[in-house]
Amino acid sequence: IEDGSFIRMRTLQLGYNLSDAIASKIGASSARIFYSGKNLFTITEYSGIDPEIPTYGALDIGVYRTQYPTASSNSIGINLKF
Repeated sequence: IEDGSFIRMRTLQLGYNLSDAIASKIGASSARIFYSGKNLFTITEYSGIDPEIPTYGALDIGVYRTQYPTASSNSIGINLKF
């Protein structure tokens, strides 16, 4: 038995609206750049794959079955309005 406490950054989204002067230079009426991330990091002293073990029934609480590590994703983009 070990401590399963953790802190996780599950979702992060940052965006910045460019000024109209910069947007007009590229032929747009407005422009926005953004970053979006999911499951970026987990801080824990738990030695297993993931401290959030899914429960399949009352007799297997805290038991790994066929769990995969939590996948993370990152994306960046530009939104333009013409």
